[in-house]
Amino acid sequence: MNILSFLGLTIIAVAFSIAFIFANGVAASDYFQGSGMAIVGLGSLGATLLKSSAGDFRAGMSLLPRIFMNPMPPVKIIDQLVELADVARKDGLIALESQEV
Repeated sequence: MNILSFLGLTIIAVAFSIAFIFANGVAASDYFQGSGMAIVGLGSLGATLLKSSAGDFRAGMSLLPRIFMNPMPPVKIIDQLVELADVARKDGLIALESQEV
């Protein structure tokens, strides 16, 4: 699991816990309203589908597991970025379009 993803989920859990502790007289169920969750979740999904093509959406969804995994070591990513920077410096930014990532 990617350490930053784990850290982000932990921060979210701590934030909810603190909100529950300091919210005197407010039930935990008040934070999870079905109508609000439907508006935010389905509205975000609808806006994403409206803006992107079907292929882009499928490609984006296929990348979701990478949020929680670290498929490439950082050194390999840095080496790839250095190679791309060399191509951009020598041949210009347009040359990056033909590069395989």
